[in-house]
Amino acid sequence: MDILYELANASGRISLAELSDVLKLPKTSVFSLLRALDKGGYIIQAPGGYELGPEAFKLGAAVMQHRVFPTFLHPTLEAVARQSGETVILGALDETGTGAEYIDVIESASPLRYSVRVGEVRPLYSTTTGKIFLAHFSERRLADYLGKTKREQFTPRTLTRKADLLADLADIRATGIASNIDGMVEGTTSFGAAVYENDRKLVAALVISGPQSRMMSRAQQLKEMAIEASREMSRLLNCVGPYPPSTPIVLD
Repeated sequence: MDILYELANASGRISLAELSDVLKLPKTSVFSLLRALDKGGYIIQAPGGYELGPEAFKLGAAVMQHRVFPTFLHPTLEAVARQSGETVILGALDETGTGAEYIDVIESASPLRYSVRVGEVRPLYSTTTGKIFLAHFSERRLADYLGKTKREQFTPRTLTRKADLLADLADIRATGIASNIDGMVEGTTSFGAAVYENDRKLVAALVISGPQSRMMSRAQQLKEMAIEASREMSRLLNCVGPYPPSTPIVLD
């Protein structure tokens, strides 16, 4: 696994000598490991060294598809919950790509709190998680979603008009933070930020949610918490460089 990790984080191909030096192992031992990985399709030997093979990319996709990543992101979620005192959510696209699914939730200990269940799916246009993903959609995919989705008015402040929603998405792209005031449940407010994996692709959204009275009185502090936690989660997913990425992958 150390070999795959080094290849995944390399800017180009890595030679046998370089891997031997980084891993602090004899070349003969590294070569034996490389040969086994090559046979399985996890790496490819090419001019100039080794690079990841198709099976490695399939494995990475399978990990994300089956939501394994919340396991090691959970401690960061716990830290935000303790610091904020509010409900903290890790959300992602559902299997259809048209809904926001809550894949990890830590509810506030306060009697008056925002409450959701793991596995619950809600619309993209009316949720913080959903709007973060919509802000990363390509123009074609966003137009297709807006054209096919009937936007229900859950509260008086739910953004259902196309122009209003597009303006909100533009603000998310510009600031890196998503806000949702009464968008899904009246009397609640949420702030969230994007979580990226190692190829600068959005894979999740971290959201802090609670009663509007508590959330709005410390809005800037909670927004900063969301951004810092999302930056840390992105780092754990091997997204290196500035946060948010200057050129995140467009979801098409």
